[in-house]
Order: sequence, then structure tokens, then C-alpha cells
Amino acid sequence: MKTLIILFAALASISQLHAAEKPLKDVKDMVCPVKATEGCDSGYCSKKVKRDIFVEHEGRKVYFCCKGCVKAFKEDPKNFMEKTKEQWKVIDAKSGE
Repeated sequence: MKTLIILFAALASISQLHAAEKPLKDVKDMVCPVKATEGCDSGYCSKKVKRDIFVEHEGRKVYFCCKGCVKAFKEDPKNFMEKTKEQWKVIDAKSGE
């Protein structure tokens, strides 16, 4: 019984974390934090993010324009935090619409 209570509490916590950040419908105003910092030399970069290319960082999603930018971000996320925080501000503004 005690195990079930702990399991339900854990599931409730996880659902609250994911509920805080709604899925994005519109990413047109969002810029890739890696490309904006000139941290990727992939020929696929476009600066505009895609909804299906993202990673979780500090409990939040960070969106990118290509997989090369994801790789660069994972290698040194601190290098891209200024632009990442700018992206999160756009996300927060969109979730309040």
C-alpha cells in the first residue's frame, strides 16, 4: 500500500512538470540559440527552430533548427544559455496568450 501511494505521488509530480510547459503551436518568432550564437557549422542551419527538434535542459525544452545545433548545445550548454533564456522568454510569452 505504501508503495502505491509513493507511485501515485511520483506520477502526479511528473504530470505537473509537463503541464507547466504547453506544447508549442507556433515557433515562428523563435531563434535557435546555437545558430544565434554562431556555434554550429552545419550546412543545415536556418536560425528558425523546428517544433520536433528539441532537448530538455534544466527541466525545460530548448528548440533548435537542426541536429547539428543539438549536438553543439549538448557539448557546451553554458555557451548558449543567454540565447536559451531569450528563447524561454518567448515561450513564456506565448504560453500566456
